[in-house]
Amino acid sequence: MRGAGYAAAALLSLGLAACDGKENAATENQAAATGTQETLAAAIGGAGDLSTTAKLLKDAGLDHTLEGVGSYTLFAPIDTAFASLPEGQRKTLENTDARPQLIALLSQHITTGYLSKPDLEKGLAQEGGSAKLTTMASGKPITLYSDNGTITIGSGTAAPHVVGEPITARNGVIYRIDRVIPDGG
Repeated sequence: MRGAGYAAAALLSLGLAACDGKENAATENQAAATGTQETLAAAIGGAGDLSTTAKLLKDAGLDHTLEGVGSYTLFAPIDTAFASLPEGQRKTLENTDARPQLIALLSQHITTGYLSKPDLEKGLAQEGGSAKLTTMASGKPITLYSDNGTITIGSGTAAPHVVGEPITARNGVIYRIDRVIPDGG
């Protein structure tokens, strides 16, 4: 799990304010602005179309991270995204022996820092429609693209799209995506 330094690198690449020693204060201010005290783990557990992601986060032990004091941005595949994976890959993700692979996959969907929708849109606009975010997957970046109001992670027809409105929590934000981020995002 990466600290505030990775948050700074991720958010600076979008031209946004970096998370530094003021991260907890910023998280508290964001919670006050959203009016929620619910953690990311609780918020994802309460979203009906994210039940597979919630279960896999729990299986991987990452739900504890999302209950903590750090702030995170989670790009959460909706249930149909996991259902569309090949059966063998789905079964592997559910196998307790494949926990390291599950953690690596889910970590590819998490960045440190609270990246609100207005900040995300502003950052993408400032960067000419694309920007890299550093993920918790050993610092592997994902590239976000914006085109006519549509945000994708990666390019091409198979790129995951951000769908619906984000879910805000006191320690982060969840963006629903319609596909699982492939390795290398």
